[in-house]
Amino acid sequence: MTRILFGGDEFHPLFKVSTTSLKLAFLLLLCSLVMQSCSSPFQVKEDYSPRLVIYGIAFRGDSALTLRVQTNSKNPIADPNHSEKVDSLTGSVVNGATGEEFQLRGSYADTMNWLQTSIPIVAGSNLLLAASASRYATITSSLTVLDSATIYVADAETDAKLRNRFSGSDTTDLKFLVYPSHLTKAIRATLDVVYDGIDGFGSHVSGEIVVNPVYQQDTTTYLMRVNGQLADITFNLRNCMDALSLALNSIRSGTIYAVVKVTQVDAALYDFYSISHGFNQPFTFRTERPVYSNIVGGLGFFGSASNDSLAIKVYP
Repeated sequence: MTRILFGGDEFHPLFKVSTTSLKLAFLLLLCSLVMQSCSSPFQVKEDYSPRLVIYGIAFRGDSALTLRVQTNSKNPIADPNHSEKVDSLTGSVVNGATGEEFQLRGSYADTMNWLQTSIPIVAGSNLLLAASASRYATITSSLTVLDSATIYVADAETDAKLRNRFSGSDTTDLKFLVYPSHLTKAIRATLDVVYDGIDGFGSHVSGEIVVNPVYQQDTTTYLMRVNGQLADITFNLRNCMDALSLALNSIRSGTIYAVVKVTQVDAALYDFYSISHGFNQPFTFRTERPVYSNIVGGLGFFGSASNDSLAIKVYP
């Protein structure tokens, strides 16, 4: 599938349609950010205490949970994509409402430790995490799985443009409303022009052209803070028209949809990403490690995310 971007830098793979490989890629990227943000040997000295480092994201609607496990290192330039094997790694996740316990299976693959289990990630459920390993203290954390977001077309002008291939009598941008979960701290939105059909050579083609919002509240993280409140999302009309033109030129027959995609993240995910990414700037001068963690007895994060979308057919 071809993927093209309009309107700014592309965000990370969390913000694609939910697939296991992309979620794991996003998890690896988040882990790398916090380690790389501390890659300079200049830091305040602190007593070293070996601890487990856990990174986990529970995506609403999934049927499994995967956690990446590392250990903290004395080495200020440690490779964030490599970890020594942790012996006797085990753990569990308990559904706080039902009391049902799911055992986490430890493994070591691709130079990294993993904890995995099959568990329904249901909106509103409270998940209680515990993990342990030889020579390390037991770590604990918890989260509440985010509810879905609702996405609406904001006004009649946007509705008319969507029904007429983005054309109209005015140049008003496309506007949408997003009602997030009350536990959502920030969202990321894109408008993807998604095409699927037959090209001029008789071959099947598909792809998506990504249009970023006009306004980014947080240019460091490309996330818009909403704190559970209604959000207005605007997409530049010219960018949307250019994306549609590319899609129309890619197929001779088929379908084209305008898909507004919204990813919600909770406070743990937002705080971790914004802190680690905010310190990962070329001109940042710091006197201490920028560490965020909601893991009791260790380091890392355990947070929730949710992918939602609104698809509108624009062709034929």
